Amino acid sequence: MKLHPNIKIESIVWKDKTRAACQNPWIDAENGRLVATNGAVMAVIPVELDESDESGHVPCDAFKQARKGAKGEISMLCNGNVTLPSGAILPRDKSETPPNWQAVMPQDHQVNMKISLNAAMLAQLAEAMGTEGVTLEIESADSVIVVKPAYAGRMGEIRPVCREAVGIIMPLRQ
Repeated sequence: MKLHPNIKIESIVWKDKTRAACQNPWIDAENGRLVATNGAVMAVIPVELDESDESGHVPCDAFKQARKGAKGEISMLCNGNVTLPSGAILPRDKSETPPNWQAVMPQDHQVNMKISLNAAMLAQLAEAMGTEGVTLEIESADSVIVVKPAYAGRMGEIRPVCREAVGIIMPLRQ
């Protein structure tokens, strides 16, 4: 498998040991995709596979080790084990079940408006307002976006320090 070094799919896996199927990214060899989820977000990345790559989980450490000293794209062979360019071999847990990612991925969904944002700036704004969750209020694709702290508890307690805080962010121009 080959992957751009800036893609850090292992950053969104489930950290808790209670959901083994979500603790490591999954290669879907039949569809040429690398999938990771924590139950609240999911990333599906097209990847270039080697002919011997097989579907299955890839340990998060494999991505971190493959990036060390890599010039350009990172690569690893993912068959029975994960073999890195350094020669390191990491075992793959074959007892884990794959995430049912295609069942939750929207198919033919209706798009009413597209807005692009600078994710780093949105994260900085959220941090400046003392919150880990935000609500975006969007009037139109060309207008300023009002950002307010979100208060939630379903997937992890989010309690902003100031519920009255407010910010704005400009959409990226295409």
